[in-house]
Amino acid sequence: MPADFAWPAHDVGEYRFLGQIDFSEITDRPDSLPDSGLLSLFYAFDEDGEVF
Repeated sequence: MPADFAWPAHDVGEYRFLGQIDFSEITDRPDSLPDSGLLSLFYAFDEDGEVF
């Protein structure tokens, strides 16, 4: 993550990091995807242990 990245949080706590996609590293991408950028994926558990 970038040095100035603010970790996402919700009422119960911080989201957990799932993974990321660096679009500049995809060599055979469809035109619908950007040429560059970083997509970071997070998830969270609620009080009942459900993932959302």
